[in-house]
Amino acid sequence: MSKILKFKIFDTKINKIIQNINCCIDVNGQGVQSFSNKGFIEGTIKNKYLIPLQYTNKNDIKGTEIYDGYIIKREYEVLGGNDITGVVKFDECAWWIVNEIEQRSERLFDEIAIDIILGNKWENPELLKKLNIREEV
Repeated sequence: MSKILKFKIFDTKINKIIQNINCCIDVNGQGVQSFSNKGFIEGTIKNKYLIPLQYTNKNDIKGTEIYDGYIIKREYEVLGGNDITGVVKFDECAWWIVNEIEQRSERLFDEIAIDIILGNKWENPELLKKLNIREEV
């Protein structure tokens, strides 16, 4: 499997994930520089209202791409699996499904797990409360 490096952008001004935006992402996590359709710079690199969401290189059971901050429900059809519902995060050089309230996490990559995207922590903050997941937005 080859690694695909791609991003979506969450715009906190309109509370929406932007699918297609011309931008340059600062690899140190300091900001996102956006560009107009004609390639002109918009704003500054310190566009704090734009949050990059990295693709995890994994899709859910329906084939939908999973990104950083997505809320995932994981189930197993075999005995011994650890079902979990949580937020996708990158930590310790790996992607995880994290549930802070239950104080546990499971690696995102699992060949026998069934992952379902329920939403994301930015556009669906009500899901965090409903599913009893503590997460900063």
